[in-house]
Amino acid sequence: MLATIGLAIALGVKMNQMNEIEPFKNPIIQPSYAPNHNYDPLNLSTNNGDLPKSTNNNATLDWPLPSGSLAATYKRAAVASDHGLCSEIGRDVLLAGGNAVDAMISSLLCIGVVNPQSSGLGGGFLMTLYNATTQRCQSIDAREMAPRKSTSNMFVNNRNDSHTGWRSIATPAELHGFWTIFTKFGSSKISWKELFQPAIKLARNGFPVSSNLAQTFEKTETDIMADDNMKKAFTDPRTGRVYEEGDIIKRISLADTLEELANATDPVKLFYQGGMAQTIAAEFQERGGLITLEDLSNYKTIVYDTPLESDALPGDYVMCGPPPPSSFAVTQAIIGVMAQFYNPTKKPGNLDDPEVYHRLIEAQKFAYSMRTKLGDVNFVKEAQKLSKNMTTILGSKRISPTLGILWNDQMDDFSTPGQANEFGFAPSEANFIQPGKRPLSSMSPTVVYNKNDGSVSFYLFHWR
Repeated sequence: MLATIGLAIALGVKMNQMNEIEPFKNPIIQPSYAPNHNYDPLNLSTNNGDLPKSTNNNATLDWPLPSGSLAATYKRAAVASDHGLCSEIGRDVLLAGGNAVDAMISSLLCIGVVNPQSSGLGGGFLMTLYNATTQRCQSIDAREMAPRKSTSNMFVNNRNDSHTGWRSIATPAELHGFWTIFTKFGSSKISWKELFQPAIKLARNGFPVSSNLAQTFEKTETDIMADDNMKKAFTDPRTGRVYEEGDIIKRISLADTLEELANATDPVKLFYQGGMAQTIAAEFQERGGLITLEDLSNYKTIVYDTPLESDALPGDYVMCGPPPPSSFAVTQAIIGVMAQFYNPTKKPGNLDDPEVYHRLIEAQKFAYSMRTKLGDVNFVKEAQKLSKNMTTILGSKRISPTLGILWNDQMDDFSTPGQANEFGFAPSEANFIQPGKRPLSSMSPTVVYNKNDGSVSFYLFHWR
């Protein structure tokens, strides 16, 4: 993705205090009511899709008060994302008969609209799926890929180019990944077109700028103002300044793109080989980017039917996650080391004991040193051995003037000889740029389950 985003979905629906399923209207088109509150966040159901009238361009929304508890009981399902509207959209998909994959797609399409600093069609993702019935883990690699014109030393002495501008953009993967998991793991009860409708409606009718998005705009205002297309997309035409919290922002070009993809018989062909691909390739060529029609047409999502698994945890627990370029191997190593010190057969660790934190720091230190040997398993043989044991906000700060897609800056996730990347990671030969290679990621989507009864214990997610 373009920055950091996490999404967790467990099957079922949330129950209210009366132990009943919460009411909802159209489960696909409209956001659901919040638990125990009869309210429609964008008033879509009463104004024919129009936003509440406001003379100062600020939406007057009757947001519900906190429930008084940060914890809740979910008998059949839960959806959690980094925006309430998107979580509700995923929940509605479940209520309509969809499964976790359907809910994830619809929620993340929403995130790509309302949180452009974090996610969107211009990025990619890593994913771990677990089926409690079959007790089977599978992982999906829809990570961005280096264009064929890229070279290992292309950012030497040009560090800024790796995270800002058209040369920082790797081949986008999200749409290909969505279509892959929809066709392979979707419920078949919710159509591809239906999953897109909430995101399309939000993009076309507008949505209130969140506090988080407003802070992003404020921090990146210089970058936004430096590019005409970014300026057009993210500044208020009334003030000439970036949008502020509560302002209504519309993303019409993106809405058109989403609608075209929703109606496509083969959206992957459209985006990676057809008309959209030609538009994307032409824009990159005109602006000095590296992505070509060949890069787009050659992109493939990878499904790992046998991802990494480890039973090094105490008791009967197993954790599973994707191989490199994810960093699940690092997560696995840290947890595995700590499990040797603290497990049911030994005295539990006292969190007030400095030794607990000393051991954790040491485990992290050695695990992170191992990270320098990791890379795309199709390019790094040592990574294969080790696997057996939206990057910066607003991405590249470049947006498609035609399609409204904000592009990633995943070329910065590669290593460049002699210099650290934007996050301070030291250069690693295993992660040097090569055409067709996928950059190493800190993402580590992890599922922990009980190997005896198949029940899920917890999810860990870190998406970037």
